[in-house]
Amino acid sequence: MIPDRLVHEGLQVLAEMLQGFQARRLPSGGVFASPKLGGPEALATLFPPVSADPQIVADFRARHEAGMRGEVYAAVMRTLERWGHECGPGCDQTHFDDLFVSLTNLRFMLRPRKDGAARVHDLAEQLAMRATHYLDALTETWFQPLIRAKLNGETSQ
Repeated sequence: MIPDRLVHEGLQVLAEMLQGFQARRLPSGGVFASPKLGGPEALATLFPPVSADPQIVADFRARHEAGMRGEVYAAVMRTLERWGHECGPGCDQTHFDDLFVSLTNLRFMLRPRKDGAARVHDLAEQLAMRATHYLDALTETWFQPLIRAKLNGETSQ
């Protein structure tokens, strides 16, 4: 899988955040040097509003947010449980899906706020870049061959 301690720690924070925990520092970033990641503010950016109408936003969140959070949390936990397992071409579809969902939401957690109030810390930027790198690698080694096979009319045996 991904032999990257920083990404692993980021996914742990993502899982904690989805459970309602406060933001915290990553051990590999240093006790005082790293920013606090996760927390309620980052959770709010994970699932942005679906409309400019506050009533539509409230209704949508009431109906769907808990389920969406639960699905992402389950994918992150399965990713952490499988940490160290390779997901190359032909890996289990659920493993690929979990990795893709986990890394994508890790990037969402780290993205800067739209109001520009908070500068992105170098460590958070580095972590987001690594998550993007691993997403690109997954796409290149797993997803692109699948699409190519489908476009060429190949079927799996």
